[in-house]
Amino acid sequence: MKKLCIWGCCIERDLFGIPNDNEEFQIDRFVSFTSPLSFTEKPLEMLNSLDLSIVEVDSNFRRRNMEMDLKKTGENYFKETTAEWCLVDIADIRLDLLQTIIGNRNYFLGTKTSKFTTYNKNLLAQWLKKEYQGATLTEISPFSVNTDRLKKSIIGFAEILKKRFPTNRIIVNKVRMSEYYESKTGVLIQFSKSWNVDMVNRLLDECVNWLIEALEDCHVIEMPTNTIGKEAHKWGPSPLHYIDEYYRYGLSAIKIILNANGKKQEKFLLSENKRKAELKFLEYMTDVAKRTAQRYNIKTMLNEEKNIKKYYSTLKKIAMTTNFKKKIVEFFKEKGYKSVAFYRKTDITDLFCKLFEDESIYIAYIVENFRENIDNIKIIPKDSNIYPSADLIIICDLIWEKDIKIKLNKLVDFPIYTIDNILEILNNK
Repeated sequence: MKKLCIWGCCIERDLFGIPNDNEEFQIDRFVSFTSPLSFTEKPLEMLNSLDLSIVEVDSNFRRRNMEMDLKKTGENYFKETTAEWCLVDIADIRLDLLQTIIGNRNYFLGTKTSKFTTYNKNLLAQWLKKEYQGATLTEISPFSVNTDRLKKSIIGFAEILKKRFPTNRIIVNKVRMSEYYESKTGVLIQFSKSWNVDMVNRLLDECVNWLIEALEDCHVIEMPTNTIGKEAHKWGPSPLHYIDEYYRYGLSAIKIILNANGKKQEKFLLSENKRKAELKFLEYMTDVAKRTAQRYNIKTMLNEEKNIKKYYSTLKKIAMTTNFKKKIVEFFKEKGYKSVAFYRKTDITDLFCKLFEDESIYIAYIVENFRENIDNIKIIPKDSNIYPSADLIIICDLIWEKDIKIKLNKLVDFPIYTIDNILEILNNK
């Protein structure tokens, strides 16, 4: 029986929840609900006085992980394991953080999971205020953490793992959020935008590549394409709650790594395992897609997409005319608009940016999922709760513009325009 230590999330929990398939494994340690950004912070002496006996938790497992996260004792917990292998995924890097200011530095006190209640947060805030000269507690998104600090934390996490395990005894599970899930009625449904699937996946890809590079000789389980979620999952629908076939794939990949005769054989067997899983997943997804097509008018959906592409093309031709540029500049001057923000970077955004190149109109920022500025234009994350001031903001996403406008109405107090609004105004000039 192989003994494993796990740093992971719900995915590993479900991997080893398959009856009769996991009998050759023994789980010695399991760390979860903890962001590597918080885990790699140096422990503070004042944290010893933190009493967690009265916090709200629904299990001893969560209580233990919360205490390790807040008191920064996870490294010692790893040192004590007698496991031969370590299985890692860093999906919890996506979780928000509880932050305070220590000296002149932002300190990540803990991880804000969905189960970290308001009561717990208030309790922690009161303790912090009392113990550390009135320090305050705030929440921060990992997407707001600069790239250098993010990378430093991942490399620091790798160093902690290497203190206990040789890198050839570490398995990295490359996981991503699924964009779609199979509903209980058997049709394919896209996860809502609130999950931020694209943004989270970019973060996970970036971080796991740093981790693999830092661990050098580690083993890697790739994520098969066509992996989808499942509404009927034991723990409910989530982009990280997959169809049952994924867990069988993941478990078989672990068995290959643990039992392969050398790297060459391992590479071949893992590749074959992934290829067979992708074919199986494709068949599964095709069946779900057929059921979906029977229920919904897919032809209409495709036509809508074609119409949007046609709209972009037509608008581009109109925007290239001198008259259009003249009218848009006149409109801005009449309104006294000197700065503009854009929601989404699309072809339309690029058109407007080009139009304003030679004019005294300042592009304040673009709301997007990118982590870095583009062409010296500031990027504001989509999930930000505060958008800086501008004279107006133009929605350049034609598919979701109605939903975006509802969202912006709650967040900004300056004018919001859709592309149709702009064209209507220009037509009347």
